[in-house]
Amino acid sequence: MAGWMLLASILVAVAGNIIDMGILPQYDLEASLRDALSAGFALDDYPAFREKLKTARSVLILGVY
Repeated sequence: MAGWMLLASILVAVAGNIIDMGILPQYDLEASLRDALSAGFALDDYPAFREKLKTARSVLILGVY
């Protein structure tokens, strides 16, 4: 369950970034969240990310506009 919650949190953050950036002229919040949770990532490094978290002392996540 904890693994899914982390992945879901990352996917929701991505959906929020898409909405914030205004990529879509109009958006449906519920549809954006549903799409983010069901589509996943085109390039999925999540399993490797989870492994690295096991020994990480801290995490820094950067976003680019």
